[in-house]
Amino acid sequence: MGLGPDADETSAFPALTGLMDPESTFWARPGRETWGDQPMNDLPIACSLTTPELQERRSNLLHRVRGAALESKELEEGFAYRFPPDDALLADLLMLIQLEHQCCPFLGFGLIVEAGKGPVWLELTGPPGTKGFLASTFE
Repeated sequence: MGLGPDADETSAFPALTGLMDPESTFWARPGRETWGDQPMNDLPIACSLTTPELQERRSNLLHRVRGAALESKELEEGFAYRFPPDDALLADLLMLIQLEHQCCPFLGFGLIVEAGKGPVWLELTGPPGTKGFLASTFE
């Protein structure tokens, strides 16, 4: 078991068997079916931000992040957005994940930072109905 030229992800890392999607550069993660004790399908597809300060902060951050997106790809349960490799933008993406995690518990997040000067990908996924929410919020 090594990382030589004949090794693949699953032979080098047996724990990853079944997680790599051969049709994509994205890792396939097992679906999250519950949020605490509540089934994911029972969570409302809605934002719960109530304080004006957080709403304004989120709005400004969304505006910056949307403006920096280079590409979007539709995923089975959401979207992936490609960004340039930029440290300030990476900080904005992390802050956006933190804010969205507070107000939108139905969303799942994946942040992929490619090696070297490769792009940064933000994946946003969730239960049925999430794509429509994301399209109206992030597009």
